[in-house]
Amino acid sequence: MTQFRRSASLTIGKPNALTAISIKDLRITFEISKVESKDPNTAKIEVFNLSEDTRKKIETEQLGDNIILYAGYLDGEGEQLLFSGDVVSVTHKIIRPNVVTTIMANDGANSLGSSKISISKNKGVSARSILQTILSTFPLPNNLKTIFLPVEKIYSNGFAFTGMSKVALTKVTEYLDLEWTIQNNEIRLTPFDGNDSTTAVLLNTKSGLLNSPSRILDDTKKAKGTSVKNKPGWKVQSLLSPKINPKGQLGISSREIPDNTIFNVHSVIHRGDTHGPEWISTIEVHDQ
Repeated sequence: MTQFRRSASLTIGKPNALTAISIKDLRITFEISKVESKDPNTAKIEVFNLSEDTRKKIETEQLGDNIILYAGYLDGEGEQLLFSGDVVSVTHKIIRPNVVTTIMANDGANSLGSSKISISKNKGVSARSILQTILSTFPLPNNLKTIFLPVEKIYSNGFAFTGMSKVALTKVTEYLDLEWTIQNNEIRLTPFDGNDSTTAVLLNTKSGLLNSPSRILDDTKKAKGTSVKNKPGWKVQSLLSPKINPKGQLGISSREIPDNTIFNVHSVIHRGDTHGPEWISTIEVHDQ
């Protein structure tokens, strides 16, 4: 795997809009925090020495619009999607001789906070059809079509709900033994305590593994109103790897871990600086 010539770029603005702002060939630093929870993932992105006109557009016209960060290696697979979300705040600071623009963002929070639903269905309604209706209230894509449910569950007494769509989503996914999270502005459904069935990213010393993995002990996790033990796992570091996301799969080979042992990704923090030494992903995984 070739991992040379780091590169990062930004797009800010309404998706597919002609007025979207494209930023590249400038110094960009970032810290992207992603976790397998219902809380939005977060991003802190700094851009150095934007033009005054671009700074004004970002601050006054594009606030609240989509922001997409790509990063990778020009001598490898090129730039890849690292984060997609909504702009929360924009600030500018003079750190001579530079002007540094700091953009704070999250993925899905705007959609989660604004989507509501009122639904009432008669007895015998399919839980999957209810889930589909709830998902349609969010202006976000989802992976429902790829989810296999071994048993077609129904609501024998019917189903009724009025309120925030995210509350209804949690209620129905729990009934179906599913979990949901938002990754890169997409609602991802997975089996409870499972993964999203995407192809595992393989990590070893040749593909970017850094240092020695450290063991993570059990912790507790809420599930359907009860406390259960999370499976133990590992904390690992690698060269920046945009393909690693929570609920995905990671195959690790090291002195401590047998070759290509597959784990479920719990969380990842991507940190990078196009003009500095930092270009690292820190990942926590759980045993399958």
